[in-house]
Amino acid sequence: MVPEILDLTGAVAGALIGAAGFWLRGAAVFARVTGRGATTARVVAWAVPLALLAWLVTPLPWGWSLALAVALWLGCLPGWWRSSDLGRNEGGWSRDAALHMVRGVLWGAPAAVVLWLAGGGWWWPLVAGLTCAPAYEIGWRVRPVGDARRPGATEIGELLFGGALGAGVIAGSWRVVERV
Repeated sequence: MVPEILDLTGAVAGALIGAAGFWLRGAAVFARVTGRGATTARVVAWAVPLALLAWLVTPLPWGWSLALAVALWLGCLPGWWRSSDLGRNEGGWSRDAALHMVRGVLWGAPAAVVLWLAGGGWWWPLVAGLTCAPAYEIGWRVRPVGDARRPGATEIGELLFGGALGAGVIAGSWRVVERV
């Protein structure tokens, strides 16, 4: 019973830290508050907190956690291919949704490689990556209209997708077999 509770608690913590970090990584507020750009946001707000959480609450050794931080940062590098509007401004919905799903899998792929090498559940970040298009579509459907103080569609999508990917990374890290 206790390991299952720890798994669930770690996954929830991963979802919360993943959501907050992913949102901060993409939000202009990080640059405004810190005076630093996107590269710093990707490392400080997204990669390091999630890798640190994996080290603290899962059997993932610290060396693999460092590799996971680098992998999470690498996943941030590919572009969005103008797909974040999911066909609302340019391109079609099917094209943008397909590109967004590919982008989501690419986001999780470097972390999946690290977890595979560490003997963990490498499929979790890849499956979580498939939630990219649905997360942003939900954001577009529920976005508040007309109030600039409220989050927009892409920010809601970032929260949802970051939560899914964060939970996937932590779930995959729990599957690491401790080696003697």
